[in-house]
Amino acid sequence: MAPIFSNDNLNGESKSEAELKSQLVYENLGWSFGNNDTSPWKIDEGNGYPYLYWQE
Repeated sequence: MAPIFSNDNLNGESKSEAELKSQLVYENLGWSFGNNDTSPWKIDEGNGYPYLYWQE
């Protein structure tokens, strides 16, 4: 499992690889998914990790 961090939990919380490929995990940390500078993150749900929209 890999640690994932948030501002309110500096010790982190372990997540499985499958969880780290889930958009909901990151949305719960405040990440914004979309296709613009306000919501810059994208993810291939279940198949990949988050990436910035301009990396396509």
